[in-house]
This record gives sequence, C-alpha cells and structure tokens, in this order.
Amino acid sequence: MIRTERCLCTNNTFIPIMKFKNGRQLFQCKKCNLVQILPYPKPIKRNMTIINYSIPEIYGCFMIFFNIIKKLNLKREIKILDFGSGISLYSKFFNNKQYYNTISYDINKNLINFSKKEFNIKNAYYTFQKIKRIRFDLIIANHVFEHIININQLINADLFDILNTNGHIIFAVPNYSSFNRIILKRNWIGYSPYEHIWLFTKNDINNHYKRNEKYELIECYSKSPINTKYDGYCGKTLLKKIYYNTIMRIFEYVGKGDQLIVILKKKSNIR
Repeated sequence: MIRTERCLCTNNTFIPIMKFKNGRQLFQCKKCNLVQILPYPKPIKRNMTIINYSIPEIYGCFMIFFNIIKKLNLKREIKILDFGSGISLYSKFFNNKQYYNTISYDINKNLINFSKKEFNIKNAYYTFQKIKRIRFDLIIANHVFEHIININQLINADLFDILNTNGHIIFAVPNYSSFNRIILKRNWIGYSPYEHIWLFTKNDINNHYKRNEKYELIECYSKSPINTKYDGYCGKTLLKKIYYNTIMRIFEYVGKGDQLIVILKKKSNIR
C-alpha cells in the first residue's frame, strides 16, 4: 500500500495492482475502489501530418451519440460542444445531420487546423477562452475524460459554467468491468498506459454522481457499435468473427463491454 496522487474522492492511499512496461502502474483507491494509472502521463506533443480517420466502426460511434440525442428529444437548433474533438469528426457528422450549431474544441492546435482545412469546420477552437462565453445545450466527449487529471474541476466547474440549465453531458469512457480486460490482460485497449489516467466501472459512475449537487445521472450503461448495422469491422479469421460477433455481443448484453456511455443532466435548481 503506497501514497500517490489523490483520487476523485480526495483519498490518497492506493493499492498497487499491476505495472506496465513504460513504468506506469495501475492502482486502486483503498476508499472508493476507483482505478487509475500513475504517475500522470506527460503531455504528448503531436505534429500530425497524416491522420487516419477511416476507422471501420467510427460511424457507429457517431450513431450512439446521435440516437441518444433523438431519445432525449433534443431539437436541431440546440448548441452542441464537441469537447476533445480531435479533427472534429463529430462536428462534421452533426453538421451533416443538420445540427449546424456544433462547435469543436481540442487543445491540439494541429488537429483543429486540420479540421478547418480538411472538413471546412469553421467553429473550431484550441483555447478554452474562446468558448467560455458561449452557452451550450449539449456537451459530448468521446473517450476524453479518462485523460483528464482533475475531472471534478472540469465537469463540476468548467463545463458546468458553459452548460445551460437542464443541458446534458454525454460521454464515453473505458469500462474497467469489461470481460475483454480480464481476457486480454495488459493488451486490453482500455488501458492505453501511455495516455489514460482513470478507469471507471458502472458502480464508480453511480457512486460518484448519486449525491452530486449539480448533475442528475440519467443513465450509465455499456454500449459500443459492435454488431450494429453501422459497424464496419469484420474479423479476418473465423475465430475472430465468432469472438467479435457473438462473445463480445454477450459481454455488452451483461454490461461487461469495453466502454461505458454516461448521460448527465444539469439540475434546474442550480445556477
């Protein structure tokens, strides 16, 4: 048992679980059981000249968020922030769906400039000051929060201040309860030991937001594009096809898929 950086619950006593080749270690909070990878990674500078955005399942990822928007009955006039947008693929998608008030934000200047040049995304920014005066009805973040050291500050203050009352935050994060994690061990994609910090379970999310004064937890569940009509991935061998199309589908059905989808709503009695 060793002392490390603080957990989201403010506890600073952790139990080591596993060490990665790059020297970072997996720890579990002794108080709330939340898992994180320490020490915190150094900021990565990316000078990307070639960007691969032809990921087979990417359209399915878009559709997960889009279907939630339809389920919440959010109108096309809403103002959306794509937080941690990368090259603004979500903004491009939502613009094509006639959600024209979509704004991209990413700290990586190169990616923002790429999105402006390649996709003609006009409302894309790499400094948070540019969007602080804007008020949004919806904030989406696809696999972003697991990279953020102080998620509490980000969600409860920075994003809270720019979200309209009754506005929503929809985000995806790796699911530490994934059966793939147990099977693949250190090779599980959710670890990404050079970049990720936090690894959540459904219980972690429920416990963290059940007493939250600023947000109502609408839903938290395991969902990915696997085996949907939007899924473009196809295994190269029969064994991979069976595993992907059948076994991983069962994993998701019992809540043990690779990612969690979380929907928060800003409470109406909070200003």
